[in-house]
Amino acid sequence: MYSDRKPSPSKAQFFFHITIVFLILICSCKVGAEQIRKNSEAKNRQGTLSLLYQGSPRSIKTDDEKSEKELFDLVENKINPYALAVGEGGVVYVSDRDHSQIKLIGPDRKLSVVAGSYGEQGFGFRDGKALQAKFHSIRGISFDRRGDLLISDLHNGLIRRLDVDGSVSTFAGNIGANENIDGYRSKATFRKPTSLVVDSTGQVFVISRGSLRRIGVDGNVNTLIPDCDELRNTSLILISQQHCMKDLNAIALDGSGHIVFVDGPRIGKVSSDGEISILAHLSEETVYKDVKNFEHRLGTDLKAIFEGDVLRVLHEPKSIAFDEDRNIYFTMNQTVRRLNRDGSATVVAGKIGKKGHRMGRDSLLDNPSALTFLSAKKFVLLSGNAIVELNLSN
Repeated sequence: MYSDRKPSPSKAQFFFHITIVFLILICSCKVGAEQIRKNSEAKNRQGTLSLLYQGSPRSIKTDDEKSEKELFDLVENKINPYALAVGEGGVVYVSDRDHSQIKLIGPDRKLSVVAGSYGEQGFGFRDGKALQAKFHSIRGISFDRRGDLLISDLHNGLIRRLDVDGSVSTFAGNIGANENIDGYRSKATFRKPTSLVVDSTGQVFVISRGSLRRIGVDGNVNTLIPDCDELRNTSLILISQQHCMKDLNAIALDGSGHIVFVDGPRIGKVSSDGEISILAHLSEETVYKDVKNFEHRLGTDLKAIFEGDVLRVLHEPKSIAFDEDRNIYFTMNQTVRRLNRDGSATVVAGKIGKKGHRMGRDSLLDNPSALTFLSAKKFVLLSGNAIVELNLSN
């Protein structure tokens, strides 16, 4: 007589199956741990720095007997860069604040002047052909959708435009202005404009004496977020410190209509309707003792307080940029860092607090600034007087 019941597995078979399941779990855990380790290494791995152009020392010593031609030859290939912009084909343009010129780095990595005349009369104001035009201390530069280059002309108080046809014109502002006044761009004024960016619709956003200003596509200029000190000096009522800028020094566009800014230790975002949200609050302090003979050159992103023989240096973010995935990167305390979703940051180039000039993966930076997106996983930035490329893909 036969039974329909299946035979019960033996104890050996039972323990065999349990052992197999256990081994599979162990292997899965190891694979998972390895993947987590690899992801962590990828997250914390530093990028590679390479040199695009090495500028000369910031000061150029000359004697009174040199002719204008000799002086021009002397400074033609010198540079004191302030900002970078990437043009068609990945060509890097540089604003040279000492010589009030726009220069570019060619495929041969040589520097050439594309706008601005530097000669016996030095700085000044003149519209016209690019190489005959005059500026007075160029700061921010940014390309618009047509390929024209918008330029902040600091001491002239103007926004200038270098057209694709090679001519320079005044885009907005009135020369010599000492205050910010809104209105149509030909009547509005800008007090010491610095950084600027242009969005995909053609709107221009400018930092002007600490205020965030916008030049609309209709030509009207308005103040989006005022400088706190400027606001206190007016009859306007300051509702909240959140509604003004305390130390605005860098702006960038995230590709979705939002402006991201660096305002002292704050990294924040301005929506299209002018609302401010703070993404991170980042600062570090370095204490130097016995600073009677202190010779360390402080970067412009630093705030220093002397207390007897002790120097306290506060480090805050300086420049800011986005990659193709809208991740935020910024420069701070001799490093480039990526902002994490929890408000912390990961160093991707340089060493915290260690100033130097060293290319490669184990890099050192010299007061890095002007961080600018170049192409997929690549940025360009300034390190001292050098223009360098940061590659995060390797």
